[in-house]
Amino acid sequence: MSGTQQAPSVSIAPNLVESIGLHAWSETRRMLRISRQWPSLLVVLSATVVGAAGAHFAPADLLAAPDFFRTVCLRAIALLAIGYATAALRADADRGALALYLVRPRASLALPLGRLVATTGVIAVTGVLFACLLFGATAAVAVAPDIGHLPLMCLAAVLAAVGYTPLFMAVAAYFKRAAAICVAWFVVVDLMLASATTSFATFAPGPAVQTVAARYPDPHWYSDVLLAPIGQVFAIGAIATALLLWKFAADEPG
Repeated sequence: MSGTQQAPSVSIAPNLVESIGLHAWSETRRMLRISRQWPSLLVVLSATVVGAAGAHFAPADLLAAPDFFRTVCLRAIALLAIGYATAALRADADRGALALYLVRPRASLALPLGRLVATTGVIAVTGVLFACLLFGATAAVAVAPDIGHLPLMCLAAVLAAVGYTPLFMAVAAYFKRAAAICVAWFVVVDLMLASATTSFATFAPGPAVQTVAARYPDPHWYSDVLLAPIGQVFAIGAIATALLLWKFAADEPG
C-alpha cells in the first residue's frame, strides 16, 4: 500500500451548461436591482398611464390597448433592449475585463450565452408584465378589449425580446459606441426603411413583431398566419447570436 494519497482529479473545464447558467443567474441578479430597473419601471408605468387614459377618453375604440401596445409599447421594449443588451457587454469591455473571462475554460461561449439568456429573459418578462398591466388598466377605466388580444400582446412582447436582444448584444460585441449605433439602426431601419419597403422588413424584428400584435384574435390565431413572422424573428435572433459567439470565439486567446 503506498504511503502517499493521490489527490482527486478535478476537471478544469466546467460543464458548459452549468457555466452558462452561472453567468445567466449572475447577470439576472445584477439586472433586477432597483438601481438598474428604474428605467423599465418608469417606461412601463408612464406608458400604461398614457394608454389607459387614451382608452378612457376613447371608450368606443375597443382596440385601444392592443393598438397602443403595438405602436408605442413594443417600440419602448426595443429601446429598453438597447439599454440592457449593450450594457450587458460594454461595461466589461470598457473595464478591460473581457480578457479575464476569455482565458477561462469555455468562457468564450458561456459568457455571451449566459448574459444573452438573462437579458432576453428579463426583457421578455418585462414585456409580458407590460402587456398585462396595460390590458388590466384599460379594462379598469374603459371597456375591456377582447381577452384574445392579451395572449397576442404577450407573444409579441416575448418575440421582441428574442429578436432585439441578440441583435443589440451582437452590435455591442463589435462596436464601442454600441448604444448610439443601435438607436440609429432602430430609427433608420426598423422604423423608417422597414415601414417603407418590404426589403428592409426582412432584416428588422419590428415589422414581424407588430404583425403578431396586430392579428385579430379568433380560434385560429395560432394558425399559419403567425408562423412567418415568428420564424423571421427567431431567424434574426439566431443569426445575431451566431455573430455574437463568433466574435467571442475569435477573440479567445489561442
